[in-house]
Amino acid sequence: IGSKFPTFTLHYTKGINGLMGSDVNYDKWNVDIADEFSLKLGGQVKYKWTMGGFLNSQSVFLQDLKHFNSNSIRARTTYLNGFQLMGSYINSNKAPFFMEGHIEHHANGLITNKIPVIKKLGWNLVTGANAYYVNASDHYQEIFVGLENIYKILRVDFVTAYQNGKYHHSAFVIGTGGLLGSQLGNGGITTGKTVELRF
Repeated sequence: IGSKFPTFTLHYTKGINGLMGSDVNYDKWNVDIADEFSLKLGGQVKYKWTMGGFLNSQSVFLQDLKHFNSNSIRARTTYLNGFQLMGSYINSNKAPFFMEGHIEHHANGLITNKIPVIKKLGWNLVTGANAYYVNASDHYQEIFVGLENIYKILRVDFVTAYQNGKYHHSAFVIGTGGLLGSQLGNGGITTGKTVELRF
C-alpha cells in the first residue's frame, strides 16, 4: 500500500535431513532493505541492501548455495536485484555471512536538461553501483553511468566491474528504463531487462 519507510523482507530456508528422502542439512537466511526517495530537483535515489548467510552448512548442494543474480545469459531480470557484468555461479557460496548492495541515482534531467540536443530528446542521466562482500578474498563491485528514457523505453549503461579489488572488464549494457521502459519489468523499484555488449 506504500509507505514513507523502507521495505524490510526476511527470508529463512531450512534444509531438513531425512525429510521425504532429503540429503540436505542447512539453515540459510537473509534480510533485505529497499526504498526509493526523491531529491526533488536533484532527481531520485533507489536502493536495495541485503545481508545474510548460512547458520549451518553441514550438507549443501549446488542449487541451495547463495547465488547472486547475474547477467551472463544477457537478459538479467532487474537492475536493483542483481549485477550487470557478473557471470553465473562463479561467485556462489555457502559462507556464514555476506553483504550485497545496489544503488541508483536517476538525475531526471538535472544535468541533461542543460545540454540542448539531449534535452530535446528527453534522455536522463542515471548513475549507480552494485557490490557484494563475503570476505577479504571474495568481493565484487560494479560502477555505472548511463542514459535512460531513450525513445521512452530504452536505457544504455557503461559498466565497469572489479573482482577482489582488481579490474575485471567493462561493457555497454542495453536495457529497458524510462517513462515506458520501466513498466516492462516487474514494476516497483526493481525494473529493467538488459542485454550486454561486452568488450
